[in-house]
Amino acid sequence: MAPEGWQFLLAEIIGATNSYRVGLDLGTFLFPKGSGRRSRQHISNLKEESHQHHVEVEMKTSGPESQMPFVMDWSMLWKEWPLAF
Repeated sequence: MAPEGWQFLLAEIIGATNSYRVGLDLGTFLFPKGSGRRSRQHISNLKEESHQHHVEVEMKTSGPESQMPFVMDWSMLWKEWPLAF
């Protein structure tokens, strides 16, 4: 017997509320109060010391070096897709 419309809607609302609550509790557990402040303080300390550890990295936006990750991804995917189907 299939649920009626109002039963389905009620189940969706309850499920969404529970999912939101679990996510909120998990986020509070993984990122306690003050962790953002400590992270910002740590980053500001690193910026002050950056003259000792500063490395300039220049990234190319065109050319064969920037296209290599795309080529590598496709070289792997064409082997995996037939196995999936």
